[in-house]
Amino acid sequence: MCFSLELLDAQDSKNNLKNLDIIKNTDYIKMGEHLDFGELVKDIIALRELERKIVLTGGCFDTITQGHLYLFRESRKRARELLGVDDGNLVLVVNVVNDERVRGYKGENRPVRDERTRADIVAGQVGVDYSTVYPCVKQGPTIELARHIKPDVIVQNMEKWTPEEKEKVASILGYNVGMIGIEKIGVESTTEIYRRIAARAGIESVARS
Repeated sequence: MCFSLELLDAQDSKNNLKNLDIIKNTDYIKMGEHLDFGELVKDIIALRELERKIVLTGGCFDTITQGHLYLFRESRKRARELLGVDDGNLVLVVNVVNDERVRGYKGENRPVRDERTRADIVAGQVGVDYSTVYPCVKQGPTIELARHIKPDVIVQNMEKWTPEEKEKVASILGYNVGMIGIEKIGVESTTEIYRRIAARAGIESVARS
């Protein structure tokens, strides 16, 4: 299931700003929280009013690895450089790919942890302001989420975006979003970790590429 772009009408969007006065008066921004998609949209609306810059990335995150920590850290660093803003003006949102979508490209034995558990763990990582689970299955859920929260920057765990990919994303979103590719570092992946565990336990396979 994918939400429609009409999820929030104009009146609902206005009502969703009820948290804005709390944020302004207390300088309080929710840090390290997993929010359902609808609640995340509400907070993003309020944060936009405060002129915060939204950075979006995503992934499976079945087991947090050094590579994931590098992704979170570099997402903030490179977004700061691209946008020319202080770190305090950035909000890093991480989309945790839903269970059905993960099973579709990693196999029936994955994910090992359910989507809510994975999202809660991601939300607690240094540098992550919000995690959410976008329910879209048929299309790339992180890009679909971007249609709703309209980030200033999208970060992907890849060497670089090709011109064709940039053009496609801009066409889907309807605006030219900042796009950053974070190269993978030479550390053990989640799949490799699970394979090593399975081998030690004498199990033929718990994961596939």
